[in-house]
Amino acid sequence: MKRIKLIYDTIKKLDNATGITTKKISDYLNLERSNVSKDLNLLVKDNLLYKNNSRPVKYFLNNPNNLDISTNSSMDQLSYFYPSLTHALKLSKTAILYPPNGMNCLIIGDTGVGKSMLASLMHEYASSLNTTKDIPFLHFNCSDYSNNVQLLSSHLFGVKKGTFTGATKDKSGLIEQADGGILFLDEIHNLPSEGQEMLFIFMDTGYFKRFGEVSHKIKSSARIICATNKDINTSLLDTFIRRIPIKIYLPSLNERSLEERLVLIESFLKQESQKLNKPILISYNSILCFLSYDCPYNIGQLKNDITLAVANAYSDYLINNKKQVKINSLDLPDNLQSKLSQPLLSEKNLLNCLNNLNGYFIYDNNTKITNHSFLKYKQSILNSFKDLITNINNSLKNKHLNNSTLVDSFNDYLITIKNNIPNYHYNLNNSAYESLYENLININERTKTFFTDDILNNFFHIHIDLIYERINLININCTPIINKLKKLYPDYYSLTLKFKYNIEEIYNVNLSDIEILFLIVLVAYISN
Repeated sequence: MKRIKLIYDTIKKLDNATGITTKKISDYLNLERSNVSKDLNLLVKDNLLYKNNSRPVKYFLNNPNNLDISTNSSMDQLSYFYPSLTHALKLSKTAILYPPNGMNCLIIGDTGVGKSMLASLMHEYASSLNTTKDIPFLHFNCSDYSNNVQLLSSHLFGVKKGTFTGATKDKSGLIEQADGGILFLDEIHNLPSEGQEMLFIFMDTGYFKRFGEVSHKIKSSARIICATNKDINTSLLDTFIRRIPIKIYLPSLNERSLEERLVLIESFLKQESQKLNKPILISYNSILCFLSYDCPYNIGQLKNDITLAVANAYSDYLINNKKQVKINSLDLPDNLQSKLSQPLLSEKNLLNCLNNLNGYFIYDNNTKITNHSFLKYKQSILNSFKDLITNINNSLKNKHLNNSTLVDSFNDYLITIKNNIPNYHYNLNNSAYESLYENLININERTKTFFTDDILNNFFHIHIDLIYERINLININCTPIINKLKKLYPDYYSLTLKFKYNIEEIYNVNLSDIEILFLIVLVAYISN
């Protein structure tokens, strides 16, 4: 078998959509790294493989530039579908990733916002990072034993033999059983002050004593995740709160966008369809009710209300021998229909973007759930950025690369972002951008003029806010274009380096050649 075919077959075997490095192939096949690199690049040239433009270079069977999130982790998919959770999910990853055993954290949010679900996803994420061993996950509801400190202590810390009648042998507690994994303490506000004190001693030292033990200490590396729907300042000890470095707030349903609520509704309808193994049809007004009604118990209540509506429609389908499982607004409780007399313009505008058949939306196993917010805003911006880079690359190939080309390409991207400014929700901390703004505005008079224009400043803020989402977005070698522009416009390149330095310094990121190329285009626009 030819070496290049052996390498290609090996990538097909090993690639799990996250990419394969030259070193991994070289080690796996025991081949010289230079030979492997040569063949990999030939496969890229023949469009059999794709590679990224970051370090380390990775090779893919499928184009990594496609915005397909199906292979992402559950937490990354959640962030894609629900932008309001981006910050919470970033903190959740931090709690898992921090060495050596992660950090203790507290999830805060109203009833039904998904605190237990997030704890489970954090465990799933931790398990995905270490597939060589099982990572335990134990769920304990503190309200079950809130009135009995001794029983609570025995469950958490275990019991020493002879401590009380019936304790005929030493018994391990949840903290011991969760060693090397996660202990999720739900409704932590129901943990009495004595229990909070015992728990924060363990958080401080990593050691605990079984209930009834005098001297013998046991070590555990259990990571503690707590959850509460109460005000932590009135329900928890200050000394306990100080032991928890990461506090994750989950927004209520009313704090989230209509687009996110629609994604939830569609997801629950698809799940119910999969359970019934039948398509579910829901009328325009019914889905309008779910989009608009007051839902005080958040996502949990929304899910239950949708399940009830499906159950009612399924019952009608069976009893009356209907052809299809159809949900109509008259099948819903009165409280769900209370808003139908109002204009509901935003809700209707959103629903009018969906395809319907004779006034019904259809959900089945093949329904593709998408984040309407993402598709409307972020994806259009990212696609416009790809077009900008592609146009400049084509101009170089066609020998039409000049200052006018740079400015025209930039204008198209600028218009796309300007159109999305009113609806854009920032992901990154504003303080970082404020620091960058202060540095860039003082470079020279032209940059000052650019950044004191509100629209242009907002444009650049959004561009920077998507800096991490553009990693691996485009598979184009920009080095020849940069070298060409460097010769044509040395002043542009000099100013670009100042932009590059400030962005890398403040955002702690190494800018790729594609990002540097954009900065040259930006400088060309500013300089004209």
